[in-house]
Amino acid sequence: MNRSRALGVWLLLCCAAAWLSVRPARVLTPAFDSAFAPLRACVDLAAPALLLCGGGMRADAADARRTLLEGAKSSDVRRALARLAEPAAAHLRAGRHLVPAEVLQRAEGARDVLSVRVPGEAIGIELGDPVVCGDAYVGRVSAIENFELGRISVELVTDPAHGAGALVLDAAGLPVARLVVGGLYARSRARNLAVAVASSSELAEGSAVRVASSAPPLYEREALADGFVLGRLKSEADGAWSVEPVLDYENGLSQVCVLLPERSARGEEVLAEHALSDARWLSTRALTLGDPGGVRSGFLIAAGVQDGVESGAVVWSRGALVGRVDGVSRWYARVRRLDDPGCAILAVASAQGLEPIVLGRLVSLGSTTSGGVRLRWLRPRVIAGDGLEQLQVDLYTGSGEAGLPSGLYLGRALLPVDGGDEIALLRGSEGLLDVDPAEIWVRQTAAGETPR
Repeated sequence: MNRSRALGVWLLLCCAAAWLSVRPARVLTPAFDSAFAPLRACVDLAAPALLLCGGGMRADAADARRTLLEGAKSSDVRRALARLAEPAAAHLRAGRHLVPAEVLQRAEGARDVLSVRVPGEAIGIELGDPVVCGDAYVGRVSAIENFELGRISVELVTDPAHGAGALVLDAAGLPVARLVVGGLYARSRARNLAVAVASSSELAEGSAVRVASSAPPLYEREALADGFVLGRLKSEADGAWSVEPVLDYENGLSQVCVLLPERSARGEEVLAEHALSDARWLSTRALTLGDPGGVRSGFLIAAGVQDGVESGAVVWSRGALVGRVDGVSRWYARVRRLDDPGCAILAVASAQGLEPIVLGRLVSLGSTTSGGVRLRWLRPRVIAGDGLEQLQVDLYTGSGEAGLPSGLYLGRALLPVDGGDEIALLRGSEGLLDVDPAEIWVRQTAAGETPR
């Protein structure tokens, strides 16, 4: 009887453990963290043994940052992106002071507001100043978040309350109608801009739409945006009009440019310090060689909430980004590798002889039989490839998402040039490097960042 009772208790405990593995109880998480905390100390004490077994000496933070900055040439890509964010047309540069700004993240709870950073302090920047990317209109400055750090908020033209004045141009470039553009057209899956007011009912689909400030302007410097491109006019099925944008406002913004009057109080513009050169890289090591659950592609690292690590933080090893934190406790964190299906990343492609290509969001489709990673390109487009079916590029992280610094090397990749939506990310000696369990770096969260 006692043996049967013990067997019943054992089966009951097994069932409870299985249920908790599927539906973990939040109230028990702190207890488990405390119970398994000694394992972290054991890993630290075992570090000398790891070195003797070939784990290798871990470089200091300065060496790691030097490798990040020099080995990947990400600074060159970042400078090129900043140049692309400036207007190319001479008449759009005339009479304007151009302030480069890196997109950091979306404002919390406001998908149509960007948080961006300009070099140095936000000197000379005022509410309403236009923001552009190349010859295309992005939005306007809506708030100064932190003057000393040069952080400002930008309200996108996709915000329903934006209301940008615009002109419709005919084939000869002559104005034929005025529009008020702002928000997204809600009755279509395409992210076209909504037309709130049109001064004429005789409009032609495909006509160019450019910004034209109101008279008198809503903001003193609103006219600085005159002439910048919004997109092309599109006729919707219900008879309404929309504007098909030339920019991907959701995922395609990495660097932008704030327009100020030519005689601005700002001096010569120098790019803000590279995010990879700061002191927020934390040295850690792997606790496991794979995902403990055996279902996903990932591993555990010996750093958690107490170390300033949050979900969404990037993880780097052997010169490349290997994944992102996807779940964190007090003492450890779970890392989701790039080859785990569904893992998403913002990316920029760089190829010799070409300007950098902002790819936007890429989503992992899993590993290939040859050891590569299949990535789905959410907003594919045709790329100039000189007759090639695929273009060999280097991939780097883009900016625009909290916790994701730009310029981290992802690996060598094959980019389709015919508008295809699948990118092959190579591994091993061809591109994406493996993880060194004894040399892993995770980026700590900064004040004001909220990784997703």
